[in-house]
Amino acid sequence: MNSGFPLVKVIAWITLFFAQCSLFSVDAQVNTSSLPSGSKALSDVNILKRAIEHARKQGDIHQAETLTGEFHQLALAENTPISIADSYFQQARNAMERNNYEPAHELLNQAIGLYEAQNNQVGLAKAYRQLGLTYRYQSNYPQALEYIYLAMQISQQLNDQPAIASTYNNIGLVLEKMGLLEGAAQAHQQALELHYELENKDGIASALYNLGDLRRLMGDHTLALNYFKDALAIDLASGGKKYIAYSHNKVGYQYVELGDYQKAQEHLNTALALFKQIQAPRDTDWALTSMARLEMELGNLEQSRALLDGVIARAIKQNYKSLLVDAYRLSASLALKSDDTKLAIQHINAGVAQAQSNNETHDEALLEALRVQAYVKEDALRLAFDALLAQKKLEDETLHASRINTIATLQSQTEFVRRAQQIKLLEQEKALNKVKQS
Repeated sequence: MNSGFPLVKVIAWITLFFAQCSLFSVDAQVNTSSLPSGSKALSDVNILKRAIEHARKQGDIHQAETLTGEFHQLALAENTPISIADSYFQQARNAMERNNYEPAHELLNQAIGLYEAQNNQVGLAKAYRQLGLTYRYQSNYPQALEYIYLAMQISQQLNDQPAIASTYNNIGLVLEKMGLLEGAAQAHQQALELHYELENKDGIASALYNLGDLRRLMGDHTLALNYFKDALAIDLASGGKKYIAYSHNKVGYQYVELGDYQKAQEHLNTALALFKQIQAPRDTDWALTSMARLEMELGNLEQSRALLDGVIARAIKQNYKSLLVDAYRLSASLALKSDDTKLAIQHINAGVAQAQSNNETHDEALLEALRVQAYVKEDALRLAFDALLAQKKLEDETLHASRINTIATLQSQTEFVRRAQQIKLLEQEKALNKVKQS
């Protein structure tokens, strides 16, 4: 290397060559003619980003991480701040695929710092949105909403319709976990309508999936199943393994609810295999929780207990707070079936404490309903009545808060539109003044 050409560039370009070959071999739609015009470096960066996204979609996270490492080296070699920020963003996305939320959080903050320094609003919007999702998965819902609303504000100002649609989806996800179902429904409906206008099939599948989940929470299991099956059909055509796994898990869970245990087992086994393949430990335990519910309904109580004890232990260790609430609730139901009211009450107490910490009022109400059953089994009618009052109070609060949040959400969305319109009018006014002055 007497020419003085940096070794890191040589490694990056060699890896880029193989990334191009790999990408072209698996996706005929990706070719150099479809890349944005510009410098050779920009084209190379775009090729690598497409290769990373493709690998991630196919569930090959190891390949995505390898390509992202080379993308980062190339960005450093070119000394391009936006590309360096993009590489941090891609690393964060990879970390989230593996359910590693703390590293994702740190990487996103590094990306945000660079995007801010370069005043890159598109990058800021996507990083804020992703950061909001990390907080959502860590059950910090107020912080999640703060960053997601920041992303919405920027996307509205840019009139970036695909980003707006995705952000509505993110808002709905957070509101749903908070038990604010009306606001969540409105947000997901907005996302569905926008994705439909944009002809974004992946977005339509995501919105249908989330609306199906709301129907599930409201007890309409047949309609929820139809939504999940529609989402699964789109996901299968698209080929994204993670989303295929998500949909299989939801379809399987609904078949458990509807009593078709054979179909439930088929879908849950597929979901579990896919989650293991893409090495997503939290999502694997989520599927195992669904499998535990199936085993419980089949009468295989020991198998169900073994699965749930493992999920609870790992959720505590890995700090999967929302999954832990779900596991405690199912464990309490299983304990009641086994006539172990002491364990049921123990896990109800633990679940309520975690749900309160997570600000998951809807789940807290479901746990209080189980408490009623436990005390009735023990003939402790006074305690059962107190638990019933607590359950009713939580359900009333959830409904009231839902209505308030729906209004607040609409006001926030209106404010975003108003600000975007103000910016648009200001730009028109500036353009008009320039014409007058010329």
